[in-house]
Amino acid sequence: MINSESSASAPLPNNASHGELLPKDRDSTNYNALPEFKKEIVNIICSYDWDVKTAVAIAYAESGLNANAHNYNPKSKDDSYGIFQINLYGKLKYARPSPEELLNPEKNIAFAYSMYKSQGWKPWGAYNNKSYQIYLKNPIKMK
Repeated sequence: MINSESSASAPLPNNASHGELLPKDRDSTNYNALPEFKKEIVNIICSYDWDVKTAVAIAYAESGLNANAHNYNPKSKDDSYGIFQINLYGKLKYARPSPEELLNPEKNIAFAYSMYKSQGWKPWGAYNNKSYQIYLKNPIKMK
């Protein structure tokens, strides 16, 4: 489980460096300056067999890697939770983990990966509106 005191590290696929995966955010300019919980979230994302650069960029665009992110807007039928902002509305409504489970980074990322495997990146607004691309263009540089 991710917490501010844990320091687990997963190997990166395809010899990628963390500096190639992480976008700039307001809090840091390099991977080593990120809070431990964000490093761990990136490591979990990188443990799956998908395009990790795109996955990290989408997670940043959707939530800023905030495991507790919640977007509720009944007008747009949005009730999304966690790192990948999994929406409780829609066709997978009854197959999704509970809102509480979606706030768990491991479960949110695992469910996002299962969605990706069956639907590609199409379920994510950040992919469809291309807002994730800014995070691909501005990676954090390793020093």
